Amino acid sequence: MASRHGLVPKHRTELTYGFYPASKFSPEAIKVFRDSFKRWSLPLRGVINITEAKAFDKANIQIGYGAMNELFGVEAVGATFMVKPSNYHRVWMVIDYSKYWEYPDDNLADTPLWKFGVVDLETVAMHQIGHVLGLNHSSHKESVMYPSILPDQQRKVDLSKDDKEQIRKAFYIVS
Repeated sequence: MASRHGLVPKHRTELTYGFYPASKFSPEAIKVFRDSFKRWSLPLRGVINITEAKAFDKANIQIGYGAMNELFGVEAVGATFMVKPSNYHRVWMVIDYSKYWEYPDDNLADTPLWKFGVVDLETVAMHQIGHVLGLNHSSHKESVMYPSILPDQQRKVDLSKDDKEQIRKAFYIVS
């Protein structure tokens, strides 16, 4: 079930994201996030506009690359990605730089990456953006919001029917 107690108040029509400059994101990582936000914005078209902020400090979703304990002073053992509310209108999304991340152009789809500790960045980004938008985990295995990455679904970036229904409910969209 979707939640309305997260980052995006129901009256909000604009949502922005930005990349922490000191993180020095690769062009591949930036593309992953841009594509992920674009996918989530499709079922929200006409209700909320999701765009990249011109300035990082003005972004509602601030994306950083580093160790959880360095940025937040918390130990997040085993975490690959963390969403931390900083206040009602902003949230941090942190990519743990100690993990091995796969990008869409790596062409490793037939390799059991999870056995080697490699995680698909776009799959995880899609899932975490769903949380930022107010969604909880789904019990549907094909859903981006399913709580874990299954060995046979290491790359899951397309929104399922359940994902689309949940995002519409979260924003009170009647289809």
